[in-house]
Amino acid sequence: MVWFHRSHGGEASVMVTKVDEPSKYGIVVAEEGTDKVERFVKKPKIFVDNKINAGIYLDQAQDQPVGS
Repeated sequence: MVWFHRSHGGEASVMVTKVDEPSKYGIVVAEEGTDKVERFVKKPKIFVDNKINAGIYLDQAQDQPVGS
């Protein structure tokens, strides 16, 4: 994840994971091709995506994983 964060030059990175039942979680909707976060959707009633926030973040100041 550190390699991904450094190579993309963004201010922050969020680790996501795929789940079978996304309606139970907060969904991360990312731009196709760049994986740039477009928005977060809290427990969607209709299918939006199956990638959820895994609770691990990196930012420029830390450059180390930080859990929620």
